[in-house]
Amino acid sequence: MDTPITIDRLGWIHRRKYVNREVLRLHDERLAAAEAREFALAGGGTIVDVTSRGIGRDPLALARVSRATGLNVVMGASYYVPKAHPPGTAAKTEDELFAETVSDVLCGVGDTGVRAGVIGEVGTVAPIEGAQLRILRAAAAASIETGCPVTVHPPLNDTGAIEVMRILLDEGMAPSAVIMGHLGMAMADPAALAELASTGCYLQYDHFGGFEDTTFHYSGTGNTLSQNDDDRMASLEALADMGVGDRLLVSHDVCIQVHLASLGGKGYAHMLSSIAPRMRRRGFGDDMVEAILVRNPARALTFREPAEDVRVG
Repeated sequence: MDTPITIDRLGWIHRRKYVNREVLRLHDERLAAAEAREFALAGGGTIVDVTSRGIGRDPLALARVSRATGLNVVMGASYYVPKAHPPGTAAKTEDELFAETVSDVLCGVGDTGVRAGVIGEVGTVAPIEGAQLRILRAAAAASIETGCPVTVHPPLNDTGAIEVMRILLDEGMAPSAVIMGHLGMAMADPAALAELASTGCYLQYDHFGGFEDTTFHYSGTGNTLSQNDDDRMASLEALADMGVGDRLLVSHDVCIQVHLASLGGKGYAHMLSSIAPRMRRRGFGDDMVEAILVRNPARALTFREPAEDVRVG
């Protein structure tokens, strides 16, 4: 459906965010800059935009938002889940997928000159086969070739993220080059989470402020895999106790209109203005808060371009 977003519909829309196509459209550049500026005013320095091919990636608009706000904006590459693949994706070979991703990272998207700084959000759903598997393997090869990290939307179950890691590691990726996202929705079993942590990837809780309403429904999963902000902080505490505090990442996943502060969402500043103080009240030390918000993402996203010519096709 394409229901207009009006104040009398906001309550219903917030419970069923993903059944309204209008809610999914983030196409107002001026609004994007205004919302991102609130993050900058709260002390933020970098936004990672993992909009990939087929879901409205706009390199030049991202560059303009960066200039307008003073924020670093890291752009994504590769492909999201199969429903979002643009026409012709299923027919592409692994080599073609590899070549276009390497080009996005080293040369820039098309003739824009704007280069991707992360490969992803690579979207996967179960079963991981066909085009999904080729995209994932091509992302791994492109990461190995360029050094660029890969960020993943895993299947939303307790085994999907582990399967993705197996595929990427089998392709030769270093685990430290993988950012496994959506763990507040993808993994409910503590033993499975511990197994994933043991692989050495970065562990990302990225729906802060987004899925706190207990009446919210996502893709038929109900609430079984959805954590609220307190649950996410508890998961971070448990993982820090496991000794992997240097691999924890957090974010908002602002990806639809009603996540924006101007439309009733928590907006981009939520992590800094609300969650960071709450983390400290829960007992997170200043060093751990700085690690999660500053040092870990800086390390996860930093890569050095190859000194020699690389293979593009």
